[in-house]
Amino acid sequence: MALTEDDLKAMSLLMREEIHDAFEQRFEPFRRDVDERFREVDGRFEGLYAQNAKREQEYLFIKEQLTRQEQQLTEISKELGRHTQYFDDLASGCWCRTSRLPPGGRAFPPGKRRPTR
Repeated sequence: MALTEDDLKAMSLLMREEIHDAFEQRFEPFRRDVDERFREVDGRFEGLYAQNAKREQEYLFIKEQLTRQEQQLTEISKELGRHTQYFDDLASGCWCRTSRLPPGGRAFPPGKRRPTR
C-alpha cells in the first residue's frame, strides 16, 4: 500500500503534535520552577529597590539638616567673630578700635586693681 502526499502530510502533522506534547510534558515542570524562581528574585529586587529609595530619602534628609546646621554655625561664627576679636585684643594687650580705651591707655590707673564681682 503506497502512501499518498496527503497521508504523509497528516502523519507529519501528527508526529509534530506528539513531539510538541512530549516536549511540553517533559519541560513544563522545569518551566514552572524557573518561573517561580524568577518571581522570587523579582520580589527580592523590588524589596532592595524600596530599601534603596528609603535610604536615599534618609540621606537627603540628613544632608539637608547638615546644610542648615552648617549655615547656622557660620552665622554664629560670624557673630562671635566680633566678640572674639575684642577678647583676643585684651589677651594680647593690644588696644585697637574695638576697645573703648585710647591707644596706650590703661584699663585702671596705676596702683588700682581690677574690680571683682
